[in-house]
Amino acid sequence: MPDIAPARSKPTLFQLLIAFTMIAIFGFGGVLYWSRRMMVDERKWMTAGEFNEAYALCNFLPGPNIVNFATLLCSSACSSGLRLRRRASPSVRR
Repeated sequence: MPDIAPARSKPTLFQLLIAFTMIAIFGFGGVLYWSRRMMVDERKWMTAGEFNEAYALCNFLPGPNIVNFATLLCSSACSSGLRLRRRASPSVRR
């Protein structure tokens, strides 16, 4: 039987701020459990496979893993909104 992914909503910047603040507060000593639980199980922003791929990429990049993960997630969540604003505003030039 094919694995069908449920519909997911894109997080807003404020939701991402709250989520990563909670991860930082509760995840002292290790944040992998808290970040996976929040993003995959509770808020369903990612599937388990997407989370594993993103986390593997963040392990490869230099710097703290959760900071790289937040940057990756925020850039993917906000990239479509920035493109729409850029097209809608005639004053913004590339």
